[in-house]
Amino acid sequence: MAPSHAVSYQISAAALKERPLGYGPEQYVIAYDKFRPLSAVNNILFQARFTDAASETATLIAKNVYEELDDLSRVVVYDKSGVAVGVYPRNSLVSGTDFSERIDFQKTKASYKGYVSSVFKSETGIYTVTQTEPFFEDNQFSGMIGVSLSLDNIFKIVGNTYEKKIKILAADENGVISWSEDGDLIGR
Repeated sequence: MAPSHAVSYQISAAALKERPLGYGPEQYVIAYDKFRPLSAVNNILFQARFTDAASETATLIAKNVYEELDDLSRVVVYDKSGVAVGVYPRNSLVSGTDFSERIDFQKTKASYKGYVSSVFKSETGIYTVTQTEPFFEDNQFSGMIGVSLSLDNIFKIVGNTYEKKIKILAADENGVISWSEDGDLIGR
């Protein structure tokens, strides 16, 4: 359980005004106690001790998906505006970044359907494919989850399945090779 994203943002903004480096994730409870909104004072959650902001809930969701599915490179939970609010494994280059201009976010939001990306080079320099799925609240788009799989892992999975009895070559919608028995062809 965590405070809402709006309250988490309000607390973070107030903490940064007072302390330019903030309180840090280990000290969120102090920042919450000091900067929580007045509406949180006289309600049923007044005695609650929030140790993490709302993004920690999204990160926990990402972590659970990551641990349930084999061979993923990363799982990212995006809010309805395209900001990465939960990332696992954690990565400060991704967390909090606005991905609303990326094609996978735009297509998922516009179609309300999952999307499989073209091959791209990740922020860590690895050729990757991402699959997204939207999620909804009260029948309204409220964000999406994206799972990333490196082409090396795809090669391992498919290669082990077919045990080299047949030759397989897979390409994305742009003709970029996303899987081949010859690993040197991947990404071309």
